[in-house]
Amino acid sequence: SEELNVEDFVYQGYNGVMYVEAGGPPAGTGCGGYVVGQTVKLLKEHHLLEDTDVVIFDVLGDVVCGGFAAPLQHADRALIVTANDFDSIFAMNRIVAAILAKSRNYNVRLGGVIANRSAATDEIDRYNGTIGLKTLAHFPDLDVIRRSRLKKSTLFEMESTPELEAVKTEYLRLAAARWVGSEPLDALPTAVEAWTRLTSNAPVGRIRATVRAGRDEMRQTLLGWLPADLGGRTLLDAGCGTGALAIEAAERGAAVTAVDVSPNLVEIARQRIPRDLASGAVSFAVGDMLDPALGRFDHVVAMDSLIHYDAPHIVAALSSLAARADGSIVFTFAPRTRALAAMHFTGRLFPRSDRAPSIVPVEESALRARITAAPGLARWRIGRTVRISRGFYTSQAMELVPA
Repeated sequence: SEELNVEDFVYQGYNGVMYVEAGGPPAGTGCGGYVVGQTVKLLKEHHLLEDTDVVIFDVLGDVVCGGFAAPLQHADRALIVTANDFDSIFAMNRIVAAILAKSRNYNVRLGGVIANRSAATDEIDRYNGTIGLKTLAHFPDLDVIRRSRLKKSTLFEMESTPELEAVKTEYLRLAAARWVGSEPLDALPTAVEAWTRLTSNAPVGRIRATVRAGRDEMRQTLLGWLPADLGGRTLLDAGCGTGALAIEAAERGAAVTAVDVSPNLVEIARQRIPRDLASGAVSFAVGDMLDPALGRFDHVVAMDSLIHYDAPHIVAALSSLAARADGSIVFTFAPRTRALAAMHFTGRLFPRSDRAPSIVPVEESALRARITAAPGLARWRIGRTVRISRGFYTSQAMELVPA
């Protein structure tokens, strides 16, 4: 391969600042995230990350591609640049979750928010107050900034105006604050924060109180379908959330594997393990609940983790779980009822923070027919089933047992 020297890709800009353009391939011809990852690798090979006083990596944030997240593995602080609108703040919430996930294995921590191209910051301020972030700088949508880009010039090289001087002062204030450094911010994405409160004893609103009551009753129902003494038995909690069911099953003697796709919820579950619970009684994992690598189990519980699936995908998931289960599979689905449909329509009238996540109502008769006909469930039959409705919580439990 071609040998690159530093001067081949590092250029010098205003006031001696070195810069590298990590441009991606032409649209539709390759992966931009791969280019970012390779750029980080190139900087490491030439020791530019270690031998430079300050490294700033400006990268697209609201993506699922791991390549775009590669700079986080080498950063001390992650600053989120956002605008004062819903879509931008929604994206910021996802980025907060990504940074928290990276912080478990790397040194990167949340440093704060930069409000960009926005006259006001009220929505950003409200979000920050909810999860524990703070705004470090505010740059309005000014024409002088647009003109600097068109001129391919820094703001500090342009002709002085009162408007420009105010922007330059804000940049210098931000730079000075970053040079001095700051303590990391402890923040949780809003969905995680809401789920944490919902599954604890913390006060919640009227709507969430009904959801909490319904979930508590459902959890006790599913646990009641398992043997009273779970000693010597293995159990998979598929979609464990904050771990309430996994902990209760472990207290009854089960060796529990608890898996969830959310690293934040799994971390909360780990923190909630009682001190008197035997070490290793619950083994937590972040990932796909259908992963065969999790092993075989006497019992599988999937409480409210299949309610986002339609009937064909529920049956496909059950077939995958059944291939690794020996005793029973207990799960829940969202039953299609007039009341549930009306309730979800009404839910749209409530504040966004009180809305339930999107679920897919399923006809019980159609689900039963698909389970009966599924080749992967041929050695299983439907056992008990019960529907629980508490205010804004409606879910139906179903049991599969060996035929």
